[in-house]
Amino acid sequence: MQIISEDISYTTPSGKVILKNVSLSLEEGETAALVGDNGSGKSTLLRILTGNLSSDEGSVNITDQCWFIPQHFGQFDSCTVAQVLQVEHKIEALRAIENGSTDPKHFDAVTGDWTIRERLRTALQQWGLTDLSPDTSFGLLSGGEKTRILLAGMDLHQPELVLMDEPTNHLDTSGREKLYQMIRKSNAGFLIVSHDRELLELCNPIFELSTLGLKRYGGSYSFYEEQKQIEREAIDRKIHHTKESIAEAKQKHREVMQRKQKINARGNKKARKEGLSKMAIHAAQNRAEESTSKLSDVHEQKIKEERRQLPELKQQQRKLKKIKIDLNNSSLHTGKILFKADRINYTCPGATSLWKQPLSFVINSGEHIRITGENGSGKTTLIQLLNGDLTPTTGTLKIQSEHRFMLNQEYGVIDREATVLQQAQASNQVLKSDHELKTLLHRYLFDEPVWDQPCHSLSGGEMMRLSLCCLTLQTEQPDTIILDEPTNNLDLRNIRILTDAISSYRGTLVVISHDKHFVNEINLNRTIEL
Repeated sequence: MQIISEDISYTTPSGKVILKNVSLSLEEGETAALVGDNGSGKSTLLRILTGNLSSDEGSVNITDQCWFIPQHFGQFDSCTVAQVLQVEHKIEALRAIENGSTDPKHFDAVTGDWTIRERLRTALQQWGLTDLSPDTSFGLLSGGEKTRILLAGMDLHQPELVLMDEPTNHLDTSGREKLYQMIRKSNAGFLIVSHDRELLELCNPIFELSTLGLKRYGGSYSFYEEQKQIEREAIDRKIHHTKESIAEAKQKHREVMQRKQKINARGNKKARKEGLSKMAIHAAQNRAEESTSKLSDVHEQKIKEERRQLPELKQQQRKLKKIKIDLNNSSLHTGKILFKADRINYTCPGATSLWKQPLSFVINSGEHIRITGENGSGKTTLIQLLNGDLTPTTGTLKIQSEHRFMLNQEYGVIDREATVLQQAQASNQVLKSDHELKTLLHRYLFDEPVWDQPCHSLSGGEMMRLSLCCLTLQTEQPDTIILDEPTNNLDLRNIRILTDAISSYRGTLVVISHDKHFVNEINLNRTIEL
């Protein structure tokens, strides 16, 4: 057993419960995934397991040497590469010895690892980082380079257990393929938080973290998806059965009350006919009412019980179901030239031109295009040029697309200081009433408690859904949608929502994405490779 955690609970300083009585065990050599909606506590649990955060309750026991690759790297920006990889003391000691020091503390620090610099260089080269030295400042590197450095730590330290939090977020295609290959060949155990479905297919078991706790699914991610579909169908059936049961109980309750009225009427008629005393009449009525009252109570209790379960079942159903987002199709006829680039290039101040060969291409209306290239090849710069945010340094770029919508990793269409409702109101070009806006927000999974929440507190998935919600409130629907790594900050559920929305869009689509599953599902038909 490589990890045993029992009854982990954690509450934020503001009082929000993130984890409650979560227990997890990982067998030696298992490659396991940890999945769940944004905000469910996946990253928090990893930080507790690695000792980077203390839980309020519970215990953690990790039996093997562990290496942790976090999702965010800001805490390392003031460090060198050697410090991030936890080998700076060995390298400094080795330098001191080479400069003539005989201090025993330097020999103790090296611990016989005389080839540490060569091993570090080899580990970095394995991940394509040939130009870095141990003293390179980590904070000056790109997100992809930072991720590769932390992945190189696995080659350097050969840990028996690796915990990863969204390791493919900043990796290009070659980096992802190398990671997949390394995991397939490694004998180490892995616990991986990821929305990368190709990576998740390498995992077994799948742990799902939700408000209900942690649930283990034995099998691959495909098997997990099959089980979730079975759960969705089971909840649908249970809701249908519950509604039918309530209707049946109501009908029986009505029948009981009608029977009671008929019995009372017959009793009164018989009593008058037979000339019974008032006392005898009341006694007979009481017996009849007692009998029907018991039946009525039974049906009323059943209705209450079924009604009590229904809201909870509907909430479960809502969490499991995908929402449907309809993007109005562009009115442009297919084939109109929207973008025409003639030998364009871009140069940052004090730098050389971004592309060795200037770019020339045409994008027509209705095309779905993917822009590919390694980290640093200029993909984001190109879409900023297409969106009109930058101007080419050389060459000409004609833009005929009048209504463009850019969805980037920062969700720039969202005003971070506005509330969710205020953001919808500010985007409301179609002049919906506040009641209609709130109904629309509910459709996009924003319930009433969230309407007054500031946008800066939203998760990546919530930002994406709000961006799409605001898009539907525009009087002019976009003829071009531009997506820059749109799945990087999304959980699996929100990736499915975005995929469904984009795959049916018939306007022009320009996409940067290293998510192979997402790319395959949104009907792309051409590639511009940088």
